[in-house]
Amino acid sequence: MPHESCIVAVGGIMASGKTTLARGLASLFGWKYLPEAAPALRYLPDLFEEPRRWAFETQLAFFCHKAIELDAATLAADDVVLDRSL
Repeated sequence: MPHESCIVAVGGIMASGKTTLARGLASLFGWKYLPEAAPALRYLPDLFEEPRRWAFETQLAFFCHKAIELDAATLAADDVVLDRSL
C-alpha cells in the first residue's frame, strides 16, 4: 500500500513564530520543511513600497510557488511541514 503524505501547515500573523515552530516540528518528526518560496519573497520590497499595486501579484506568487513545492513533495510521498498554508 503506498504511503500518503502527511501535511502540517503552520499559520499566524507576521513575526508570530511560524517559521520557528514549523522548523521545530519538521525536525522533531523528521519531516521535510517547506519554507516560504524564495521567488515569491522577491515581491516583498515592491509590496511594501506600493501595496495597492503589488498585493495581488504577491499573493499569487506565494500561492503558485507553494502549490508547486507541495505538489512535488506529495508526489514523492514526503511528509511535510509548511511555513504557511496555501
